[in-house]
Amino acid sequence: MRRSAEGFSALGARWEEAWSRLLVAEVLGGSEAPQAERELAAALPVFEQLGSVREIERARALLADIAV
Repeated sequence: MRRSAEGFSALGARWEEAWSRLLVAEVLGGSEAPQAERELAAALPVFEQLGSVREIERARALLADIAV
């Protein structure tokens, strides 16, 4: 998934890159919280800029779970 995020980034496909990063963060979860938080920090602003409501909610919920 990280490679797909990098590939989408190279293509300028912002939503797809952010989606890939969100999926990576979900896989990492609390076991690798700092890395998951970095992925979410890159993904969430893109979703916010694009108005992707479901993805914003999903990313924020994951952030809240990791922070606990």
